[in-house]
Amino acid sequence: SAQSPILHSCSQTQPGQTHRIHNMAASEYFIAALVFGVVSFAFTSGNFIHEDDETIRHVYLEPYHIIKRRSIDQPLRISLDFLNISSLEDPVKMREVLEHAREYFSRTIMVRKTVSKILLQRKCLDSNFFLKSRDGTGPGSVRFCRNACNITRYLCGPIEIPDRDIDQCRVCDEDGRSCSNDTSPGLTAGEGHINTDFVLYVTAILNRNCNNTKTLAYAATCQQESSFDRPVVGFINICPDKVTARELRTGYGEVLATIKHEIFHALGFSPSLFAFFRNSNGDPLTPRLGSGLPTYDSSLKRYQWSTETVSVVKRSDWQTLSGKVSHTLHLMVTPKVREEVQKHFNCSTLEGAELENQGGEGTMLAHWEKRLFENEGMTGIFTQNSVFSRLTLALMEDTGWYKVNYQMAEPLQWGKNLGCLFAKNSCGAWIKVHKDAGQSIAPFCDITESFSNGRTGCSVDGRSVAKCNLINYGVTLPIKYQNFLRGSIPGVVKNEAQYGGAMALADYCPFYQGFRWTKESQSIRSSSCVSYHNNLKHEDNLALESYSNSSACFEQTAQWKKRRCGVHFTASNWGSGCYRYKCEQNSLKIVLLGYKFHCFHEGQVIKVLVEENDWEYQGQLICPSCQEVCYRSGVTCAAAIKPAPKNSQPIPKIHAVTCSHFSIHSSKILFYQVMLLFMGKLILS
Repeated sequence: SAQSPILHSCSQTQPGQTHRIHNMAASEYFIAALVFGVVSFAFTSGNFIHEDDETIRHVYLEPYHIIKRRSIDQPLRISLDFLNISSLEDPVKMREVLEHAREYFSRTIMVRKTVSKILLQRKCLDSNFFLKSRDGTGPGSVRFCRNACNITRYLCGPIEIPDRDIDQCRVCDEDGRSCSNDTSPGLTAGEGHINTDFVLYVTAILNRNCNNTKTLAYAATCQQESSFDRPVVGFINICPDKVTARELRTGYGEVLATIKHEIFHALGFSPSLFAFFRNSNGDPLTPRLGSGLPTYDSSLKRYQWSTETVSVVKRSDWQTLSGKVSHTLHLMVTPKVREEVQKHFNCSTLEGAELENQGGEGTMLAHWEKRLFENEGMTGIFTQNSVFSRLTLALMEDTGWYKVNYQMAEPLQWGKNLGCLFAKNSCGAWIKVHKDAGQSIAPFCDITESFSNGRTGCSVDGRSVAKCNLINYGVTLPIKYQNFLRGSIPGVVKNEAQYGGAMALADYCPFYQGFRWTKESQSIRSSSCVSYHNNLKHEDNLALESYSNSSACFEQTAQWKKRRCGVHFTASNWGSGCYRYKCEQNSLKIVLLGYKFHCFHEGQVIKVLVEENDWEYQGQLICPSCQEVCYRSGVTCAAAIKPAPKNSQPIPKIHAVTCSHFSIHSSKILFYQVMLLFMGKLILS
């Protein structure tokens, strides 16, 4: 049987929120790092600042004017501090994943170089502090606690931070006078971290935030520097019961994508940080109070951002089963994000990139909208083949803290060039218009499991064998998510309002989704074409599939067959499969047993008859367009040739087989029933 892929959770931004990676949560820890930017506000050193959350801000590194002079052109240096990962089955492999993630961010993000050491600031006993000069005699940017420091060990995430990383306790009296260093034992400065721009504490502690069965890890920002509000300290906690040695071995790419996702949250992609974004000149996008902070919304437990960052937009023509209704959205409208999202969808009137509107705290507004950006790595749930696209890199640049290397962006095929109808309305509107015109409704689908008879297809990016995740919920969906008109679902004659995609975060829009093959309720492998671990045993591989980094999904016209000496086997699972391909000489070629079958045009049927180990294999594959597969290779595809030239395909040799001594020791070929268990209610933090 097949079940939906493991979901991921992430970093959290507010108490009780979760961000994503197999579903994340970081309950009591406020994942936003808020900081007071440099200022000439009417705020004296005798006025104290009250901390409204668990985040430490105003971390002094160097004077503002010195940092301001530096160009944002240095590769981001992340210091990995492994405090406790001994509970992992394979801590060595997990270190390798984190190192790969660190290398990725070093190649992707540039920052103003941090010259001074990073020392974590202490919490104050009553959460009140003053900003003073280093000697405490006048105004400045250094934190001095009012009356006393909190002597409780400081937590960044689920673990106490060692004294070696914590700064000196500095104290003033009630009125901000008599300021000095507290030299009591345990309150002096440690060594700190040098030659780094961001300190990431790594732990693997099984706690209540790991209770969700699909939570792989969670992360957050702990502290931000005082000049530009940039996060400088964060944590990631890996749930040891989920990141097993087997998961690291067979799902390495998924784990790595999850770790990247979490680090993106800690570096800037978080609602708790949106109010601290800056423009290209380093000026705050959100107005500041006299304290240097934005307005704090105690009901939402976050600092409120300006409409220059996130804008509320109302769509009055949202298409549903009941007609057009009003639908309110939140869009990220910063300059680079707006530019990239308009180019991606080919829609010049699009106001910005839509943020997730479901999933509750920690998911809502903390990710891209799943309906529009399906397998983008910063959506709220992992489904298949995550990519971190130009859009996510644009958001990082729009924080004002970073420049990005767009050459590191991965191509996002979902929604590309589909226009304003796709980007600004429901999937119901898209489905209706294309059905009325007799056109394909891709990237959405309308095939139920019972109607498909178990036949598989391909994901939109062509990197997974997939199933249409349309299901009957048994209850009427909310009006704005009723995407199918009456009579529009093949084989369904009533209750269309109960049908929707298994991913609620995608506004219940159905699409072809990868899954996991299972046998006797045990997960065997995923349907990702690019994972070597998904290769079948030779005796089970009736359709001659091949899983590798150079493989893609191709549709089949019928069940594949294998025969020898009057013995026949027919593949029980069919519809699509994974095969190696090459993009060469401006064309797409499917590689089977070393033979290259040339795809001349989309829809071309490749007839295969080959022999291996005295077994004869017979099947047919359907060519996608060259560009659909070769977009990742940078190949410029030649114009389609239709019909395909005659005698243009290889003719494999078929040898006569001596059958007198042939016997079948096993009359069964393993097969797996297709039973999709889509995890529609599990979200990533």
